[in-house]
Amino acid sequence: MPFRTVCFLFFFFFKQLYCSTVSPCSLVFEESASTTFAKNLDWVSSYPEGDATIVFLSHDNMKRNAGGPPTLLAHSSVPYGIKSLQQGVTDETVEAEMVEAVRLLLM
Repeated sequence: MPFRTVCFLFFFFFKQLYCSTVSPCSLVFEESASTTFAKNLDWVSSYPEGDATIVFLSHDNMKRNAGGPPTLLAHSSVPYGIKSLQQGVTDETVEAEMVEAVRLLLM
């Protein structure tokens, strides 16, 4: 099939494009939490299953082998990101929902 035909079919049938619908959230903890993190987190990164909000979670400074206070990095799911954009959810609300989702995953 010629490239032009492929492009036409793609744009004819492709209705919407959402770019960068994953919301990142970085959680930085006090240095005193380092011991708790070292004792309780046996992973550097995780892909939690069954959560509609968070799809990736990493113990970021451990992943980068860096010092400093414990840092968790969370990425939202694409469906959550699309829903948030379509509903016009504020950044503050997205942040609060992601922090709560991370809290529940770590319990």
